Amino acid sequence: MPFQRPSLKNIIDRTTADLDSRMGGVSFRRAVKTVLARALAGVAHGLYGYLDYLARQINPATAEGYFLHLWCQVWKVIPREAQTAKGQVTFTGNTGASIATGTLLVRSDGAQLRVTTGATLASGTALVDVEALEAGASANTETGVIVQLQKPVEGVLADATVAGTGITGGENAEDDESLRTRLLLRIQKPPKGGNKDDYERWTLEVPGTYKAWCYPNRMGLGTVSVTFTSNDPDNPIPDAALVTAVTEHIDIRRPVSMKERYIYAPNPAPQTIVIANLQPDTPEVRAAVTEELKDLFYRIAQPEDGKGAGMIPVSQIRESISVALGENDHTLISPTVNIEPAVGELATFGGVTWQTA
Repeated sequence: MPFQRPSLKNIIDRTTADLDSRMGGVSFRRAVKTVLARALAGVAHGLYGYLDYLARQINPATAEGYFLHLWCQVWKVIPREAQTAKGQVTFTGNTGASIATGTLLVRSDGAQLRVTTGATLASGTALVDVEALEAGASANTETGVIVQLQKPVEGVLADATVAGTGITGGENAEDDESLRTRLLLRIQKPPKGGNKDDYERWTLEVPGTYKAWCYPNRMGLGTVSVTFTSNDPDNPIPDAALVTAVTEHIDIRRPVSMKERYIYAPNPAPQTIVIANLQPDTPEVRAAVTEELKDLFYRIAQPEDGKGAGMIPVSQIRESISVALGENDHTLISPTVNIEPAVGELATFGGVTWQTA
C-alpha cells in the first residue's frame, strides 16, 4: 500500500495529542503547547512536502525541471533548445542611406529584432535580413506586420515591413512533458541499430517536431519511410524546411546498410465540423469549441496505415464539443460516423461551420 502523506490538520492533531500525553492537562487555544504544536506541525508538513517532491524526482517517469535534465544526461537524451526566428524586412527612405548590421527594431509588443546583414537603400528601398534578439516562438511575425527602428537612422523611415514569408523558425525550448516522453522512449525502447523505434526517436530530436511514425519496407525490402507532424497545433503538417532538417538529422545517424529512406510530410485531409443549435451561441463559446476540436485532432490524429490507425472517432468529437467551456448543448450535423482518411492521409482540423435556425 503506498504511503499516504498526512495533511497539516492530521499532523497538528497528532502533535497536540503527543504534547498532551507528555505534559498533561487540556490544550487551550492560546496555550503555549497549542502554539508549539502548530509550529512543530508546520515544520513537519514542510518536510513531508519536500520529501514528496524528492520522491517524484528519483523516478524519470515523474521527474521535472532540473532533475529531469539530470536523468536526460544519464541517458544521453539532449533537450531541444529554443530556436531563433529569422526573416526579412523592407526599409524605405532615401536612396544611398545605409542600414548597419546590428541595428535594432522593435515590434508593437516590445519584441526586438536585429539586422544581421547591413544594406544600402537602392531606389528608395532595401530588403534586409533580420533575426529575433531572443529565441522562442513569440518572435515569429507574419508578413506585412510593421516594426520600427529602435533608434533613428539618417535617411531611413522608422517603419519597416516584414517581407517574404514572414519572420519564422522561432521555437520555444522543449518543455518537460515532451522531454519526459522522449526520455521514457529512450529507456523503454533502447537503440537497436536502426529499427523502427530508432527512426521515430531521431525524428523527435529535431526542434519543431511533435509526433513521428516509421514504416519499414513500405517502399521495398531494405527501405524506411518516415513521416511526422510539427509542433504547431494550427498547422501540424511540416513545411519543406522542417522535412529537410529531419532528413539531414536522420542521414547522419542511419545505418549505412539501409537501401533507401523516404522522409516526408503526411498528406493532409482537412475535416470540417458542422454544428447546429449551439447553446449558448456566443463568440466565446464558439471559440472554446473550436479550440477543443483543434486540440483533439492535434493530439490523436495519425497517418492512415490501411489498418485504421488514422480514424478519428465521432464519439470523441462529440465529447470535445461538450467539454468546451460554457457549452450546454449542441447538435453535431457532420460527421455522423467515424472519420476514416485514405491511406497516407492525416486527418486535420478544417474549421467549424455553424448552423443557426
